[in-house]
Amino acid sequence: MKFKLVDNTAVYFTTSIVTGCLDVFTRQAYKTILLDSIRHCRQKQGLVIDAWVLMTNHLPAYLPL
Repeated sequence: MKFKLVDNTAVYFTTSIVTGCLDVFTRQAYKTILLDSIRHCRQKQGLVIDAWVLMTNHLPAYLPL
């Protein structure tokens, strides 16, 4: 699904949820994959995240634009 952000002075809240709400982030291997992906997006693609929390089955985050 694609999103269109219309206000570039706002802070957006987003949550990514694992299908079926399975607790996959209790395993270190899956946490590492996700954190490496976030690190890559921040360093190489300019992703800015003000705050985020990795929960057992979802990732809420605040994104300034």
